[in-house]
Amino acid sequence: KSPSRRVPVSDQEAVVTALAKIGRPASNDELAAAMAVSKGESSKRVSSLNGVLDKRRNGRYLAIRLRDQQPAGNS
Repeated sequence: KSPSRRVPVSDQEAVVTALAKIGRPASNDELAAAMAVSKGESSKRVSSLNGVLDKRRNGRYLAIRLRDQQPAGNS
């Protein structure tokens, strides 16, 4: 139970809800806009959900998705 590993449930829910609403892999910028937070806050929330999210490089951006979402380009 390390205090640095504890993330408020509302932060976790905000990331999952934003990704579900977007419906496809999203960049950190898109997630920040969907959650109405700064890019830094979005990045912190994404990092705290390691294991729940899948992050893949897409050019100069990371494509962030829930592990059960389809990767970009696979319909």
